[in-house]
Amino acid sequence: MPAFRLLNQFPVYFDRAGRLADGGRLLFFETDTTTPKDVFGDPGLSVNNGNSVTIGSDGRAEVDVWGDGRYYVRLEDADGTLIADANHVEVGGGSEATIPPLESGAFLTNNGSLLLWSPIREVPDPTGQGGKVLGTDGDVLIWQPVQEIPEPPEPDIAVDSDSIRIGGGGSTSWLQQIGSGSAAATGSKSTTANVTFPKPYASTPKVFVTNTAGFITQKGNVMPTVSVTNRSTTGFTVSFSTETGEGNADNNIVTPVAFDWLAVGTVATPSDDPPVTPA
Repeated sequence: MPAFRLLNQFPVYFDRAGRLADGGRLLFFETDTTTPKDVFGDPGLSVNNGNSVTIGSDGRAEVDVWGDGRYYVRLEDADGTLIADANHVEVGGGSEATIPPLESGAFLTNNGSLLLWSPIREVPDPTGQGGKVLGTDGDVLIWQPVQEIPEPPEPDIAVDSDSIRIGGGGSTSWLQQIGSGSAAATGSKSTTANVTFPKPYASTPKVFVTNTAGFITQKGNVMPTVSVTNRSTTGFTVSFSTETGEGNADNNIVTPVAFDWLAVGTVATPSDDPPVTPA
């Protein structure tokens, strides 16, 4: 702990009868004990006065009293009778509140218990650093160029009357095509039609077909079932059936079956097909 002036020579001490405590003494001990603890005559603690300081004829301590840490202090008269005592005597606010020796380039702070000096971190001079932001290399603060955020690429979208192709900037695009067709009236309980995609796919797409003709039998009261077969990268086959498990000729398909279709899959991104943004 740093040294501090425990007592000075200005106070005048009196005995219990109100007389000057001439010949009395101040005794110093470890806090809460009767273990002697030395005091000193200078702030450098180089002049050791032991643990006893005599009171002069003027009632004042004969020497200045500097200490280190906490003390238990007794004031006794010339006969050794206790006049007064005090425990836990230390620098005001505790020795931890003593400002440590000055340090260049540091500011005074604390760690919750002790005052201490901490290095000052200054922002570097911004002169001539226009267009930069303050950063760090992990050790010091530095001015760094602003990183430009690249513009996102234009969306690769190609739109036709019956298709839309959406690319993600890679070699593969997403292609959706639509179309319509018709299966012939066969006079039987089933009919089929083949569809060729206007644009072939890179792999077999998903295909969805819906009947747009409605009821197509002789009595007009049967809706055909729909099934898709023979899917490939270039087309598919669609079948319609009115087979109900009965031999009723009224269920024969006597009207062409109109239908719409939708196909969704992937294609290779054309290198010479510039993106077109829909209006």
